[in-house]
Amino acid sequence: MMTKGAKFEMLSAILLVLLAVLVPRADSATATYKTTGSTGVWETASNWDTNQVPGPNDIAVIPSGLTTLAITISSAVNLNTLNKANNAAITFAAGSSANIQTFTMTGTGTLTFSGTTMTVGAWTQSTASTFTQTAGVVNVTTLDLTLAAAKFYVNGGVAQVATLRFQAASGIIQIAAGSRLDVTNYFEWSGSANTIVANPATGGATAFLNINQGATSLISGTGAMSMSVTINNRGTMSYTCASPGLSTTNAGQVNNYGTIAVSSAASAYITGGGTVKLLVNFGLITVNVNAAGDFVMSTTLQNYGLVRVDSGRLRLTGGATNYAGGSFAHLPGSSFQLETGTFALQAGSNVTMGDGFSFTGGTTTVSGRFEPTVFGMSGSGSVTFQAGVAIWPFSTISVAGTLTFETEASIQTLQMAGSNGVLSVAAGITVTIDTLTMTGTGNSVKPTVGSPGGTVNVTNYFQWTGNNNRLESSTSAATGRFVLAPGSTANFAGTGTTTSFVIMLQFYNYGTVYYAHSGTLMLMWNPAVYYNMNATYFSGNTLGLGYYSTYTSCSFYNGAGAIVSSSMSTAATIGVPVNNYGRIESVQGTLSLNYGGTSFAGSTLAPAGGTLSLDAQTFNLNIGSTVVNATGFRVNGATVSVAGDFQPMSWSILQGSITFTQGGASFYWPSVDMPSKGTITMSGSLSTTYIDSLSITGNPAAFVVQNQARVVVGSLTMAGSNNDVTVKTSTPLLSLLNVTNSFSWSGTGNSVSGDTSGSTGQFTLAESCVTSITGGGTQYIQLQFNNYGTLTWSPIANVLLQSKGVLTNYGTMTMAGLSTGITYYSTDYTYVKLVNYGLIAANVTNTATINVPLHNYNEVRAAAGTLVVSYGGTGYSSSVLNTVPGGTLSMDGSQTFTVMAGSTVMNGTSNGFRVNGATVNVAGDYLPDINILAGTLTFTQPFVTFNWASVTMSAKGTINFQGTSSRVFIGTLSITGSTTCTLNVAGGTQVVVGTASLLGTSNTITVKSSTPLSMFNVTSSFTWGGTSNTLMGDTATTGLFNMLGAATFTGLGSQTVQLQLYNYGTLSYTPAAAISLQDKSALWNMGTMTTSGTTVTLNYVSPYQTTVKFNNYGRLLAGATVQTALTISVQNYGSIEATSSVGTVQMGYGGSFFADSTLKPTPGYIRFQAQTFNLLAGSTVLAGDGIQFAGSSTTTITGNFLPTTFQHLGTSTTVTFNQPLASFEFPSISVVTMAVVFRIWHPGPVPNHRSHRLLYVIPTTNERHSVHYRAASCARVAKNDWLRCGPTIRYAQCT
Repeated sequence: MMTKGAKFEMLSAILLVLLAVLVPRADSATATYKTTGSTGVWETASNWDTNQVPGPNDIAVIPSGLTTLAITISSAVNLNTLNKANNAAITFAAGSSANIQTFTMTGTGTLTFSGTTMTVGAWTQSTASTFTQTAGVVNVTTLDLTLAAAKFYVNGGVAQVATLRFQAASGIIQIAAGSRLDVTNYFEWSGSANTIVANPATGGATAFLNINQGATSLISGTGAMSMSVTINNRGTMSYTCASPGLSTTNAGQVNNYGTIAVSSAASAYITGGGTVKLLVNFGLITVNVNAAGDFVMSTTLQNYGLVRVDSGRLRLTGGATNYAGGSFAHLPGSSFQLETGTFALQAGSNVTMGDGFSFTGGTTTVSGRFEPTVFGMSGSGSVTFQAGVAIWPFSTISVAGTLTFETEASIQTLQMAGSNGVLSVAAGITVTIDTLTMTGTGNSVKPTVGSPGGTVNVTNYFQWTGNNNRLESSTSAATGRFVLAPGSTANFAGTGTTTSFVIMLQFYNYGTVYYAHSGTLMLMWNPAVYYNMNATYFSGNTLGLGYYSTYTSCSFYNGAGAIVSSSMSTAATIGVPVNNYGRIESVQGTLSLNYGGTSFAGSTLAPAGGTLSLDAQTFNLNIGSTVVNATGFRVNGATVSVAGDFQPMSWSILQGSITFTQGGASFYWPSVDMPSKGTITMSGSLSTTYIDSLSITGNPAAFVVQNQARVVVGSLTMAGSNNDVTVKTSTPLLSLLNVTNSFSWSGTGNSVSGDTSGSTGQFTLAESCVTSITGGGTQYIQLQFNNYGTLTWSPIANVLLQSKGVLTNYGTMTMAGLSTGITYYSTDYTYVKLVNYGLIAANVTNTATINVPLHNYNEVRAAAGTLVVSYGGTGYSSSVLNTVPGGTLSMDGSQTFTVMAGSTVMNGTSNGFRVNGATVNVAGDYLPDINILAGTLTFTQPFVTFNWASVTMSAKGTINFQGTSSRVFIGTLSITGSTTCTLNVAGGTQVVVGTASLLGTSNTITVKSSTPLSMFNVTSSFTWGGTSNTLMGDTATTGLFNMLGAATFTGLGSQTVQLQLYNYGTLSYTPAAAISLQDKSALWNMGTMTTSGTTVTLNYVSPYQTTVKFNNYGRLLAGATVQTALTISVQNYGSIEATSSVGTVQMGYGGSFFADSTLKPTPGYIRFQAQTFNLLAGSTVLAGDGIQFAGSSTTTITGNFLPTTFQHLGTSTTVTFNQPLASFEFPSISVVTMAVVFRIWHPGPVPNHRSHRLLYVIPTTNERHSVHYRAASCARVAKNDWLRCGPTIRYAQCT
């Protein structure tokens, strides 16, 4: 309010101006300041062209030519007009004053007023001119700052302007701190880039531009206008600035005590910058812009009055405070928007009713009256309704930032359709919402933790869609509550693919939840709990509940309600622990419980048309809980413990485990499927389980029976890989698994097992059970596996028996297919076995193998292919090992198989039974032909007779005939192995063979010494060839080997004899190497022995040359073309004939030629080569020219010597003709070596050499030879005298 003095001064100034205008001087003149020769003193008359200082009626002109002169005024100036048109400087000095009716400034000069009072009627200033007031009072009726860069500085004193038009582009009004510029009538601020600034720049708080009461103003610039002073508007201001609008900078602010009317056909703007930027409203601010436009206020608003939006939108972007008594209002169709900054709606303030109020950013606290029933939020700001605030029941709220209620509130519709909106409710506060929709992204309903925490209560409908929306309180104490009231409905239908929904509080559903989210899971954070007290329906595609990150302490509580899954395709998931007191039901699709939990007494799990899947962690079905009689129950990763009633019609396990612990319980399941992996354990003591169909086809899956449980399965299928049916050891009663109808066992690495110590649990295939074991891999048995039914076994690989596993067959077990087998695992061979009380039949294309001990009490049959028994065993009394045409039963490996007395090896096809590595001991009946490839076959029965068409030893192995006085008849014996085939005859056994072959390499027939004698007879033919094969006995060498028919000795290697070898038939000897005789052995030729080829040899094995013999009682026909070498002692009782004209019978180790024996040296040669030969009386050397005495032999001829010539070939050969009264005639004797003595013994007087031709010798040379004639008495011939014995004998010496 103006003081009386100020009012008087203003009235006086106005009166003076009126007088000057209304009463002009009669003698007005124009005075121009001289441009040359003048001084800078205004009051000097000579400075004017009129030589007179201008007066009240004069026009004073400061011309443009005056550019540098500084003019000072020190007096009171009273002018009609002052025209300043140059760049000169005019200064009103202290104490001066001015009264000017019209003032015009052009050019770039300056005018400075430092006087007392300056009164101007009409003031026009343009073109970069500058006016500066430093003191006093300046009164202006009309001030036009219209041209570019005009400057008006109030740097001291007071400037009062009735009408101020500030239109200069880039013009400046400057007001110094402590000074002011008052506008009393009209103020117009337009133009472009003109400013009102404080001096200094930060002094705007006390640099005032006052628009007085009753004045009007218009601010309508189009360019960037700024101010840093304080504008006090007490009049009526019209504001129409378009962008960028008016900018308040530094300490500049606008105080409105009157009215500011903002209007625009488009949008209007006021902005703020610097440190202080305020619009303080004590009066009225109205906004009336285009309906689609905005009034953007980015300066800070402090409101004590009324801010009203009549049309368009008000956007507060610099923050605001609505103080007590202040009010925000907007008319229908308009909107009021708090956008950025801090907003405080303080106690006592008011926001009036309307539907256009919104918050788009900033931080807003509401402590005053808030009447809008509809408001919206967008952006990232926050709105807090503080405790005790009076708010109307809201109709519609749209939340995007953070909306906090610290007071009770009721909301008809709350919408969260944007991004990152938060509804926060303080501890102990309840916000009731009829309809809540969360359809955006990253929104949150957040009741604060506390005791009690905040509560959001939805009474009608809750729509939860979008992505990553949350119901939360905090990660450490989720005591906030979100309640769906009875009768309410919730629809969860998000589409996100990451963390779509988050629950981090206590969620209570007393209504109905429809969950149809098609993204991933609703995530829960510690320690959130979902309380389902009525009904939750899951439908759609991928959806469910889960925990976030490592926050695993959250849970799902199903009270009296029901959880119903009706998913159309993939699983609905509850991925937090479930505490079920109600009903969980899956009617379509899959409901997955994948973080465990507990079903308590009275609760129900109901796969009612859909699949109910327990997928992870531990899930307990307590006593009194129920899994209903329906299909679709599944375990897929959880560890499930069942103590309640479990009666699904069909169920499956994909992974994880399920254990049934109820003692004495009874279960019936039509179907159980194990297609992947996982474990089912039946552990209830004395429980009984009936399963129509059990399918185990995974990798790996396990079905375990333990703790005296009983399981009866109709049809059991085990395929896939590494699956297991386990029946564990238990006491006092056994655990049992019985299969009554069918068992299909295929795949690879599947097992029927017990426990590590060797199970006594029973796996039984009933009499009516049809079993098929197939597959291309290895299967395992490690328990008591009992087959009473029909078992067909046709895998390519083996079934392995593990530690103490026993397969017992009471029915029929057929081993079929290409190849099949049963063997032991690793080193678990000690206790495993196959026990047969029924029929085991091999009907394979290739090979069936039993590589575990076989205990046979009934029949094992090789029907087709080869059945290999490779780990020994026992055939008990009344048991049968049988082969039929097309089948081979092979005893392989290196273990022992015993055919006990009373058991039978049946007669099959030729070579249908064979030994190929095993040690087979036969004490029972053995009917098939023998085929041994390796191993040992021993017959121990005494006094029995065997008849076999053939015995074949084609590789290696040993046959022992050692039953006392047993008889063995063999049609054909073939020993052709490449190494160490041995046939032993002992214990008085007599073996009779029709046709025998001893071929190959290093094979042996042994006939051992015994009492009675063991004997080996070949009746038809015996072929002995190969290399290093042996007819062997023992050290006593009394075993007999008799060749009764035709025998052939062939081969390229050395053969050995160490027994009594008799030839009663025809022996053809054609090998190229020797047959060597060992200690005490002899070759007895009782028939005909023929040698052929080039060289054949009978030799000794050192050092047994003195103990082995060739005893010839028949004929030896030596037809070898080079030599028949008898390098052993020859005992000849028969005939030795040199039948090859070019061959030689060479006897290299002496011998005796007994009476009636003959030597026939024709057409070949018979040579006495070494050692001592005795041709005893009665023996005969038949005529021929093939007798040769050679080497170191000593031959005594006592028998008949009929050749007419012989050859002496050795240097130390001695031949003694010891026959008395014998007569010899030698037409030719070949003596080719010196020092050979022929001694002729005559027992009587020396006959007259003229009358008895004792020697007739034709020497072959003229050398001196000695022919010794030995007489009983040399009386007539002096000793050592030479006696001429004939014309062709040179010397004869009596010895």
